[in-house]
Amino acid sequence: MEPIDHAQQAMQLTPQERMLYARHLSNLNGTGKVVQPNGSVSTLYQMSVTGPDHKIYNIPSIYDGKMVTPQEAIQRAEREGWQYFPSYPDAKTAEARYQQMHGYMEQDLTRPRQFSGR
Repeated sequence: MEPIDHAQQAMQLTPQERMLYARHLSNLNGTGKVVQPNGSVSTLYQMSVTGPDHKIYNIPSIYDGKMVTPQEAIQRAEREGWQYFPSYPDAKTAEARYQQMHGYMEQDLTRPRQFSGR
């Protein structure tokens, strides 16, 4: 079973969380990842931001293989639609949930596979 499937089973990912995870996989297995100066790989570089409805959203700040500014990440989330990103009632919950997901994403970094689109 792949880490995304383990995460789905263990965490009951929302559709938006699963889409964020799928973005990670797409970046990891394509040209969207960023290789940091220390050799580590970033696929999302998640940010928690307040959306227009005052919920806290976890959004990526890596697009097209580059880390973008927080302002650009927010603009891109607005263009894509806030409804496509996971939202939470507060920053503590958003960060805790992302850290849970990140544990599974780390497993993908140690054994990358092609994303099947699931």
